[in-house]
Order: sequence, then structure tokens, then C-alpha cells
Amino acid sequence: MTGRGRGDGRRLAKIPFRPVTPPAPDSLLVPETKLFTTVRSIGSGAAPDIRSRVRPATDIERSEDDLRSTGRSWYHVLLEDTEEFAQRSRHDEDLEPTNDPTWGFRVFVTSYSTAARERLPRALGNWTRAQEVAFQQAISGPDYRQEVLKRFKLDVVEDESLDNASDDRVREEFRAWMKGLGFTPRDEEENDPRALLSTMHNPSENICLALDEAAIFKLADLTFGEPKDDLDRFGGLTVRAIDGTWRRPAEVKANETYRGVGDVSIIGLAELYGVMASPVGGGHCYGGIMHDLHPLNGMPEWTGEIS
Repeated sequence: MTGRGRGDGRRLAKIPFRPVTPPAPDSLLVPETKLFTTVRSIGSGAAPDIRSRVRPATDIERSEDDLRSTGRSWYHVLLEDTEEFAQRSRHDEDLEPTNDPTWGFRVFVTSYSTAARERLPRALGNWTRAQEVAFQQAISGPDYRQEVLKRFKLDVVEDESLDNASDDRVREEFRAWMKGLGFTPRDEEENDPRALLSTMHNPSENICLALDEAAIFKLADLTFGEPKDDLDRFGGLTVRAIDGTWRRPAEVKANETYRGVGDVSIIGLAELYGVMASPVGGGHCYGGIMHDLHPLNGMPEWTGEIS
């Protein structure tokens, strides 16, 4: 019998609260609004004509029996939600939708040593190639696989002022960037502590990734062989994921360890995006959009239902 149903009058001990450590000092001077000019876009989704090249998910569904045979999976949700984001406006007064058919994340490079600079181009190229390997194994339908890969894009920020930046600094830079782009709620909506960073539950506008020197070296040193063997090796290699929606409280319950960060597998980006794009999976996680995945250390594991 559990303590929840005790009949002897005893109560479960209350979990004490403890203060949260203060933010890293380098995060305190980030301006409220910011734009970056040194952004490199990689992946097939970075093509200038990407809007004319994408296929509606409904067309793919009609052309394949994948959905009928296996049921809905994360990549069905990913494509459908990506299309929903492209058709929505960010604010009620906006007349035009976003028209962005891509999925992916914004990435902050936080190491600018000579060795890291030399390896970064190869690291980014290998990272993109690793997604192809992962999709080849994880997505059974060729049309779905091609479409997910076609829409994949990473926006990589290279700014020497971010050298050795802390997770707190990267989060504040990301938040300032999203506000500078006009993606965040208007001032009258800012008072809701449960709000997402963006006006939409688009993961690329609420979660960012960070590449430190160790991550750059790991990606640059990837080798490719048999796809199944590659997946076994790649699955345990991670990069830092930072929750832009997490707001540091004054105190937390003593058993609460979430601090708005996790480590996602280098081949887990599509799963992370697909799960977090769903309102059931991430859009309504008031403890932070990634809170329900905590502790995230590898491939995202989410036990909710895909609606």
C-alpha cells in the first residue's frame, strides 16, 4: 500500500524548497533585443528555392502506404506541424503567414580556438550527413524520408563574442535574438510566466543548440560506414540543447533538478523537433518546453501519445 492511501493519519513529508544558483555572470549583460549578422544556414532547407520544392504532407500520405501500415509516427507529426507553422501568422494583427516550410534549430558556436575554427566546416557537413543516415534507418517511406530531409535546416551563429559562453549566456542571446526578429509575444503578453518564448510552439523558436569545442571535435571526427553500425555509434554522441522558455525561479523543490538544459543525440534532432512541436509533447510544458524530457541525455524519450 502506498503512502498516498495511508489510513493511520500519517502524512507524507513535504518536499523542502531550496534556492536556485544565480545565473552565470556572462549572461547578465546581454541586451534585451539583438540581431545576428553572422548566421550560416546549412542543410537542404537552406536552399533559396525551398518554398517551391516542398510537397504537402497530404500528397505524400496519398502516395504511400506507410501511414496506413504503421500508424502515425514522429515524422508524420513533424511534417504536419511544420506546415501548420508555415501557414500561421505570428501575431493577430499580422496579415501574412510565416511561409517557412523548414524544420530544424538555431545553433550557437561557443568555441573559436584555431583548432575549432578549422574543424567547424567539416563538423557541420558531417552533422548534416548523419541526419541522412538516421532518416534512412528510421523512416520507412521513401517520400516521407526525402521530404523530412529536404526541409531540414540549421541556422548557425558564429560570433567570437560567444567564445566559452555559458549555457545561461546562450539562452539569453537566443531570447534576445528571437525578440529582435519579432518572434516573441507583444509586451502585453509578457507577464504570463507560463508563456513560451515564441508566439508559436515551433521548437526552433523555443529551443536552441550549442556547439562547444568538444562537440565540434566529435562531429568533425565522425566516420561513416555501414548505416546500422553508424547509428549505434552516433546515437550516444550529444550536443547541448538549451530551453529558451525556462525562467530561473527564486527557489525550487529540493528534488527538482531541471535547469533548462539537456544533451540531445546528434541524430535525435528530428525526434526532438517532432515531439516538441506537438502541443501534447512540448507546447504546454509550463516548467519549460523540454521539462517533460528531463533528464535528456541522448535520443529523446517521450512517453506521451502522438495525437
